[in-house]
Amino acid sequence: MQEFIQMAVEQLGMKESGAKKATGGLLNMIKDHAPKGDFQELLGKLPGAKEVMKDAGGGGGGMLGSLGGMLGGKAGSALSVAALLEQSGLSTDKLGKFASMFLGFVEGKAGKGLLDKVLANVPEIKKLIG
Repeated sequence: MQEFIQMAVEQLGMKESGAKKATGGLLNMIKDHAPKGDFQELLGKLPGAKEVMKDAGGGGGGMLGSLGGMLGGKAGSALSVAALLEQSGLSTDKLGKFASMFLGFVEGKAGKGLLDKVLANVPEIKKLIG
């Protein structure tokens, strides 16, 4: 995951701490919604992912999860993804670019089939791409 974090720092002008937080937060959010077996397979293809997730501070719950729950359904989840990325210091005009880079990187490491299976329950991440 360090390779992706460096890519985000260089291409988006993010601070490394923000890139780690955003990456770990997205992975935690995916973990909270994806089938456990598929997510574990994904982790096996992303060296360093567990550490980044741990450093980001747990799952996609907390304040963001509460906000998403109050709004309900997909609107709440989409808002949670955007808020997660903004909290990492990413400007709103770069949210889609970060999500696109993240998904492209993960697809390159894990393959499109596995990524699609894992993201089937978190389509809000793909919506950020446009």
